[in-house]
Amino acid sequence: MRHAALRPSVHSLALPDERALIRAGVGAACLLVASASWGFNWPAIKVISLETPPMFARGLAATAAAALLLGLAALRRDRLLPAPAQWRPLAWRSFTNVFAWMGFSALSIQWIRPSEGALLVYTMPLWAMLLSWAIEGVRPTAGALAALAIAAVGVTVILGGSGLELTAARLPGVLFAVAAAALFGLGAVTARRPLALPALTATAWQLALGGVALAAASLACETQPAAPLSAAGVCAWVYMALGPMAVGYLAWFAAVRALPASVAATGMLMAPLWAAVGSFLVLGDRFTAVEALGFAATLGGVALALAPGLRRSAAPPRAEPVSA
Repeated sequence: MRHAALRPSVHSLALPDERALIRAGVGAACLLVASASWGFNWPAIKVISLETPPMFARGLAATAAAALLLGLAALRRDRLLPAPAQWRPLAWRSFTNVFAWMGFSALSIQWIRPSEGALLVYTMPLWAMLLSWAIEGVRPTAGALAALAIAAVGVTVILGGSGLELTAARLPGVLFAVAAAALFGLGAVTARRPLALPALTATAWQLALGGVALAAASLACETQPAAPLSAAGVCAWVYMALGPMAVGYLAWFAAVRALPASVAATGMLMAPLWAAVGSFLVLGDRFTAVEALGFAATLGGVALALAPGLRRSAAPPRAEPVSA
């Protein structure tokens, strides 16, 4: 007599689920590293901007980080030169993830206040979610929207909750900040498509192309003359090259490969939290009770965004009926 029994499917053994859980955990860890390195970069930028044009400093830091990563790739005997067909996707990713993100955000504060620019720039999770829906067909869930809303409220509180005054004279700054957010969100979606290059090599060339473009844009747009850096300025620049440029971008690209683009972008809302911590440690800024509530809301929203993927990865193997 044939009857239905339950036994684990060969295709749903624990090993693939364990690999998925590890992948999600590594993605979350990389997201933490990327957000922390970029958040701590805000106090460094403040120190450097007092001494030299910020876009020029970012361009040189990106170029130095690219040289470091290419050196590490050479020591590992990785492939160093992209194939001719790979230059176009590399240039596109460099534009969205490096040049537009760092350059447009720096340009925006020539017309609007830094707090206003930061609020607009950190709309990038919304853009990533919408673009992922349009390009990949990933419809945002109610939980994802709730996570984004909670984290966005927290970021607004951390950044001071300043309103945005929109006038014709300030419109270029608003457009540059929104463009930085939208293009970075687009980069988060398109960077999930793998390149046939080692991670060190791919990241290095994106930083090199973006760094050269940033330095060139600085010469055209920034009027502040470059001057020799002080000891504090040198320390800030070295951190910028090693932290957010080298380690931060490596971690970010690993995160967007391991996590959905909207989740990775929502996780980057932790960056203002780390920026506040860095300002406390480096610049002596103090926390308020309201800011503490903002930190809690931001972390809660990010945790809510990450939790579904981790739960799905940790789910037990599905049993399927078989005939005996």
